[in-house]
Amino acid sequence: MALAGIARDTPDPKGGSIERGADGTPSGILVDAAMDLVSSLVPATDEAEQRAALLTAQTELLSLGFTSVHDAGVAIETDVLMRELVASGELKIRVEGMFSGGDPVMTQRMLSDGPYTGKSGFYNLRSVKLFADGALGSRGAALIEPYSDAPHSHGLLFQTDDQLYAQMRAAAGAGFQVNVHAIGDAGNRQVLANLERLRSDLGAAKTKALRHRIEHAQVLALADIPRLAAADVVASIQPVHATSDMNMAEDRVGAQRIQGAYAWQRLLKSGTRIACGSDFPVEEPTPWAG
Repeated sequence: MALAGIARDTPDPKGGSIERGADGTPSGILVDAAMDLVSSLVPATDEAEQRAALLTAQTELLSLGFTSVHDAGVAIETDVLMRELVASGELKIRVEGMFSGGDPVMTQRMLSDGPYTGKSGFYNLRSVKLFADGALGSRGAALIEPYSDAPHSHGLLFQTDDQLYAQMRAAAGAGFQVNVHAIGDAGNRQVLANLERLRSDLGAAKTKALRHRIEHAQVLALADIPRLAAADVVASIQPVHATSDMNMAEDRVGAQRIQGAYAWQRLLKSGTRIACGSDFPVEEPTPWAG
């Protein structure tokens, strides 16, 4: 905190907040984009550390029976290493990567080169991961109405509608599947509106073929649930979140809004296609809990 220069008068950065005590002193809890104030000071891992981490993760996943995974947020360094592991024969698990939309160098290269399909079939990079809001537990998820247990806060939208749409349009126009993290009902509504706009601009056939996704689709306004199927949007959900969050979710959103939260049956009955994942490494990788 001292190295980052975070003090009582440090303003909250855009897309994040610095939690504070009653006297205004920072408590040490940094929400969403505020984490960058500290994480930017952490020395980057070198290639050897990254290689060891990837191979260790692969060993654990293979021990659980995985043959393929999605990697939601591949930065430039990881992409280089993945391709090296494929060439050396060390990559034993198939990886469908999403390039990190928050990495400007990676984004520029991918939009220029287009989707990557590896000849071996072990590594593809044909999607992008973007973010609309934060998490429910930290109250960083963007809600239409204030939090039930924090009436002063609506959470945080990371970008304006036009900023988010520009990222989505550029990626989809280059042939990438667009996958956007959205937790709160305001975050999901923003992503839905932009995906509907994308479908209108690029055509229903291309949208359906690319299978754009909302990652998490966790808290939805009931009126918005039918919009996913109508716009050919896949709900990429993590069933284990329902149990991970069960001790705080209704506190956050109240008895009425919880009806549209973790609403897998409502989504299915509306005709929405669902993809179920584990959200590792935030959660355990084993799929059985989900």
